[in-house]
Amino acid sequence: MKLPTEVELRALYTRLNVEHFASRLPEAVITWSTRMRSSAGICYPTRRLIRLSVRYCETYPQDLVPVLLHEMIHLLHPDHGRAFKAEAARVGALLHARPTSAAEQRPWRWFAQCPHCSRHWLYRNRRKLFCRHCRDWRGRHPALEFRRLPGSPRSAAEATRLVARVMGEKHAVPERMRQSGGSAHKLQVSYNVERHRHGNRQSRRGEPTGKDAENRPKTYRFDALQHPDTKNRPDNRL
Repeated sequence: MKLPTEVELRALYTRLNVEHFASRLPEAVITWSTRMRSSAGICYPTRRLIRLSVRYCETYPQDLVPVLLHEMIHLLHPDHGRAFKAEAARVGALLHARPTSAAEQRPWRWFAQCPHCSRHWLYRNRRKLFCRHCRDWRGRHPALEFRRLPGSPRSAAEATRLVARVMGEKHAVPERMRQSGGSAHKLQVSYNVERHRHGNRQSRRGEPTGKDAENRPKTYRFDALQHPDTKNRPDNRL
């Protein structure tokens, strides 16, 4: 399919501006670009310039109008926020560009997670981003923490499975903690009980006796909740 000329693109821009935007958009320059391979188009709102990919439109000629509508919306909304998505759904614009070939599809290499709300997103490049869904104690949007994905997944489904595996390894419970009930406090309590039961002999007042009295101060105390003998436990005085 032969692509339209730049004069025909400007005429198409004017027609779409009247049909979908009631002539609200300013005059803009529409050009072709032979350098874009992974993007369908790009918009410069301050320069009022829109460039469309020759390679993408030759591969998917039916996406010419949806891609142009996508870039036209950027003249009103520079980012991909809620207002942009609502406008794209209203006019029928294309939200995500399709890969021109499976070999040229860039793999997902990073996933970013918010340290406060634990939401995560997939990214191909690492960048400085902030979570817009929550705020820290200062009222600021927290910065996202980027982590590298193992391998080079090219599909979003495979990348999502890797994210679940990485997050599962991060929050995995150690074997010793699982045997004690999965709680770090229970693990510490059981460790202290075994230490007091077999290692260090304690008196009823919680003071060391025998050889332990030479190595420990006389004012040695420990938490009464961790004492192995609940009937004869020492007073919880600190």
